Parts: sequence; structure tokens; C-alpha cells
Amino acid sequence: MTKFFRKIRYNLMDKGKTGKYLKYAIGEIILVVIGILIALQINTWSEARKDQKEELIALKDLREEFKSNLNDVDSLIQFKEHHISLWENYLTTVSNRSLSNEERSVIRPRMGSLTYEISNTTLNSLLTTGKIDKIKNDSLRNVLTNWNDMLKFDRMPEQLHTDFVQGEFIDIELKLMPNARLPQLSGIKNFFHSESEIKQMRLKAIDNLEYQNAMEHSYHMLKIQLWAGKGLKAKIEGVIDLLTDEISIREGL
Repeated sequence: MTKFFRKIRYNLMDKGKTGKYLKYAIGEIILVVIGILIALQINTWSEARKDQKEELIALKDLREEFKSNLNDVDSLIQFKEHHISLWENYLTTVSNRSLSNEERSVIRPRMGSLTYEISNTTLNSLLTTGKIDKIKNDSLRNVLTNWNDMLKFDRMPEQLHTDFVQGEFIDIELKLMPNARLPQLSGIKNFFHSESEIKQMRLKAIDNLEYQNAMEHSYHMLKIQLWAGKGLKAKIEGVIDLLTDEISIREGL
């Protein structure tokens, strides 16, 4: 094809048809420009299709990750509800002075609670590589970009409770009685105190105002964790809805 155009051009020059040659040259340039533009457009279209495929894959992977997190958080919420119920029953029992000493000297529930462990492998990969920008929906992209910061806020009550237990509660408890809970739970022998002595110290401890305040504070912090967990669950459900809507739109293109 190039040889064909070159032959025509030479014939026009040899015959002195300058005007026709110029028109032909301009036409040839226009054809070249059009060819380049078409090639660029095809390349742009190809890249756009590639980006759309990558976006759809990322959206589906994110939805699966958030669905998995939703199941985990839902299970943890149920666990925390049960844990709070144990503490409520315990506090109701030890605060009831109409009960016998034997009934009031029960072992307290465990202090800590399972934490909201969230897997963000897919999301963090998109954030690290910059592929998060392939998600066209501004609202969804902004939520995902700020997700880790929001997660820190929702998990803050857990960290505050852990700090309180390790920094204050255990010290208060150990000042009032020996580490009596471990022998009761695991069968480890206490070398310094008998079981009856431990029960008496436990009774004295639960009537101590500082210990009462510490136990109630811990109980309420567990309830705040539950409240934060339910808020986290609602946020995860919201992200799943956004992802599902966007996937439907992308699959319809």
C-alpha cells in the first residue's frame, strides 16, 4: 500500500501537477493522522476494557472478604453478648447480700474478651499497589480508602478495656486477694492459702468499694465493646451493599 501511494506521488511530481500533488499530500497526511487516531482510540478502548475487568475482579474479591468479616464479627457479637450476660449474672449474685457467703463467693468470669479480628488482605493489597483507584465509584472508593482508620476507631473500646484490665484492675484484685482464680480453674495448688481462706478473701474483696467500682467499670466497658461491634457490623453491611450495587452495574456494561 505504501509503494502504491509513493508511485502516485512520483507520477504527479513528474507530470508537473503541483496543485494536485499538494492536495494528494494533504490527503495522505490526513489519512495518516486518522489512522493514528484510530489506533489510539483502539488502544484506549482496550485499556478501558482491561481496567473494567480488573475493577470487577477487585470488587468481587472485596465483597467476599467483607462477607467473611461480617460472619466473624457476627459470631464475636454473639460471644460478647454471652460474656456480658455472665458478668451481669455474676455482679447480680455478689451484690445480693441476702445470699449466703457460699453463694456469693463465686469465681468471677474471665476479664478479657475476644477481639474483632478483621482480615483486610485484599483491601490492603489494593491500597498498597494503588489499584484502589480503578474503582470508579467515588463514594465506595472513599469508604475503602478510609476503612482502616474507621476500623481503629471501632476497635478502640477493646484497647481501652485491655489497658484498664492490665494497668488497673489486676493490681486492685491482687491487693485484695491472691491469684485465687487460677487454682480454682486449673487445679493448680495455692501454697499459701487454703480454699476456705481464699473464699473469705474473695468475700471481703467483693465488698470493697474500689473493687466494686473496678468490676462495674469493666462490665460497662464490655457493653461499649458490644455497641461498637454492632456499629462495625452495620458498616460492613453497608460496604457489602455498595459493592453489590457496583458489581451489578459493572456486569451490566
